[in-house]
Amino acid sequence: MRESEGLRVDRLTVGIAGREIVRDVSFVVGASEAYGLVGESGSGKSMTCRAILGLLPPGSSTSGQILLGQTSLLELSPRRLRRLRGSAVGMVFQDPMAALNPVLRVGPAISQVIRSHADVTRTEARAGAIGAMKRVGIRDAERRARNYPHQFSGGMRQRIVIAMALAARPRLLLADEPTTALDVIVQAGILRLLDSLRRDEAMSLLLVSHDLSIIAGMCERVGVMYAGELVEEGPTSEVLSRPRHPYTKALIDSHPEDGSSRRLRSIAGSPPEPGRLPTGCVFSSRCELVTDKCRAAPIEFLHVDVDHHARCIRSELLVPAAEA
Repeated sequence: MRESEGLRVDRLTVGIAGREIVRDVSFVVGASEAYGLVGESGSGKSMTCRAILGLLPPGSSTSGQILLGQTSLLELSPRRLRRLRGSAVGMVFQDPMAALNPVLRVGPAISQVIRSHADVTRTEARAGAIGAMKRVGIRDAERRARNYPHQFSGGMRQRIVIAMALAARPRLLLADEPTTALDVIVQAGILRLLDSLRRDEAMSLLLVSHDLSIIAGMCERVGVMYAGELVEEGPTSEVLSRPRHPYTKALIDSHPEDGSSRRLRSIAGSPPEPGRLPTGCVFSSRCELVTDKCRAAPIEFLHVDVDHHARCIRSELLVPAAEA
């Protein structure tokens, strides 16, 4: 598959109530590639996903470009965008119970997705729904299709949501914190499921998480978001082993490692509020490397290594002395 069949986000800016929530965000998710967005709560990760699907609140504004293959999503009419949701782009939300209709059995719920995107009979849609449930590991799918959401565990509900998102065989899946509130064993199962489905379906995956270990195990490339901006982007192994933005390094230093006895460090201070951003670097108020030049003007994305970019003018100070 060609990279042109994937997703390209170029200089995306999202405004809500006169405040820019996402600013100048650019990244590419290649065909069949897994790309991660990581950052603290409120960094703009979920809003970026919602902008891709056109699910922003009333009165919001967007600029820039979002291309799925050769289709410009920001230029589509509401009707065409509704047709695209599910058929070309699926989404898995954080809370599966909120994403499911509590008074609708799960089989008919998945059937509705199939019938909204394909000219099939009810019988064919039901067979497709049961097939989708089997693909995500629901045992005894014929019987469980008659159950309501509350009759499933949290992990099984998330599998149902994934089945709904994939029922119409989309080219791109957006997964927004898909393992929130799940225990580690169930979480591991959901992540393995997403990875195997991506490979089996030759599908692109945009995975949103605040957990660096999840991104490291799932994604070829990663973008680090802070205060609505993409502050670092590149191959996951490169970004996590040789971070070139102070915020990325701070995230890594605050993340526990299995078997490690190193002392964890917290990130002092709080992110700036939307609409009250500093003139210069958005991380300047919390950065240990900050200078007057960092505060003077907005920082552009700079090339710091092969296919690796960071929004920092002092990134060379983060290179280990042995590599400098």
